[in-house]
Amino acid sequence: MPSSLPKTYKAAFFESKGEDLVVKDVELKQPGPGYVLMKVIACGVCHTDLFVQQGALGDLFPRVPGHEAVGDVVAVGDGVTRVKIGERIGAAWHGGHDGSCHSCQRGLFQLCDNAAVNGVSADGGYAEYALVRAEAAVRIPASADPAEVAPLLCAGVTVFNAMRNMGVIQGGLVAVQGLGGLGHLALQYASRMGYTVVALSSGSDKKEFAMQLGAHHYIDTSVQDAAEALRKLGGANMIVSTAPNAKVVSPLVAGLAPLGKLVVLAPLGPVEFDTVAMVMKGVSVHGWNSGHQQDSEDCIAFAHTHGVKCIVEKFSFQSQLQEGYEATKSGKVRFRSVLTF
Repeated sequence: MPSSLPKTYKAAFFESKGEDLVVKDVELKQPGPGYVLMKVIACGVCHTDLFVQQGALGDLFPRVPGHEAVGDVVAVGDGVTRVKIGERIGAAWHGGHDGSCHSCQRGLFQLCDNAAVNGVSADGGYAEYALVRAEAAVRIPASADPAEVAPLLCAGVTVFNAMRNMGVIQGGLVAVQGLGGLGHLALQYASRMGYTVVALSSGSDKKEFAMQLGAHHYIDTSVQDAAEALRKLGGANMIVSTAPNAKVVSPLVAGLAPLGKLVVLAPLGPVEFDTVAMVMKGVSVHGWNSGHQQDSEDCIAFAHTHGVKCIVEKFSFQSQLQEGYEATKSGKVRFRSVLTF
């Protein structure tokens, strides 16, 4: 490992279930075979990090959260050829795969039976340095703003990858429910993918912003029935649900066109759907789990080419760590919190 690197670095931990983040000094270690060491420049704060804190993803403690990290490679382990020292990479939700299970054999690396998850099964990006498995390292253009790219490693790739895998042809009617961290990205990706885009949100004050992001229609769900309004437009070929509200999501099935697809991207728990409508119209409900390294690179390249921009608020890791975390936890951030180093 280069002698210019420090012997220790600072990392933020959840030491046990429900406790606040604690910053500690950690020994900097040489990356093992198949790993690279990344000096973190920026790391997004995701709602899933709250699940880690709450123990909803298991007894993982102590754990450094963070799966939207961007940084530069400063050391590589034995056998690593994909990335080199000096290259900019990202550590996304998908943190590695075994390459041998049925999912991996089909190229579904993010659904690996033994998948690693950055910030969940291994320490993540709320730290000055992070170890990253080489097969999951996402190549990131050096010209890209690290803080704006960071959320694309989770929120961005989730909406981008879900939509492009649903088989909805260009020109189809696509509705995006919710105008938050995922929703504001989904609107941009959908419009640039060639869809006719409908934004579903409450309040007339959000209409102008939704149209600026790429929406062609806006449905104010506080005064209109979303499903009925969508049917008047011919029915949606795809509805992308990004807001975690089961009572809002459930009726959306009625707004789908025949063979339409409701894609649920926000964790909701149990949801009731009208299966009569599903059978009669041949509509379906789908979930989607992020993507693997190549999916993230595709997502970032598409954003760069077509001008998709994640709106972020930056918080210094050194002085605003808890403030940045609480901004996401409270839902008051516009639209993604990003820790900068």
